[in-house]
Amino acid sequence: MSAELIVGLVIVLLLIILLIISISTKMEMRKKISELQNFEVQIFPWKENIEEGHIFKTQSIKIGYKYQLFVNGMPCFEPHTLVHETLVVNKLDKENINIAINGLQNTITALANIHPTVKAVGDCTQIANTLLGLAAKK
Repeated sequence: MSAELIVGLVIVLLLIILLIISISTKMEMRKKISELQNFEVQIFPWKENIEEGHIFKTQSIKIGYKYQLFVNGMPCFEPHTLVHETLVVNKLDKENINIAINGLQNTITALANIHPTVKAVGDCTQIANTLLGLAAKK
């Protein structure tokens, strides 16, 4: 290898190290600011059963997550609900449930990793068990 190539690789490595230090410093600054302001956003799994119709009843289940702002440990405003997926009971099986729950859990985890003040509360295990119970009944 030539000296120019080695110097170029060293410069690239130094730039990568500086970038990593910069990113970690920004995350630390965000965390310190949030500690001073004493607020956090909590995200937790959510589900809703829906029955429609009188003669030909259909049942569907909406799964998603709720998030809420807390300041000094006290909830502010009402929690907001976001539907991740709607499942129809007659199409419930273990595979569909696992796909939906894994997608929901990945979404919640990704949101919790955005900022130190965002915290995932609970997991999707209870929702998954409820849906698997419904699938077994049909």
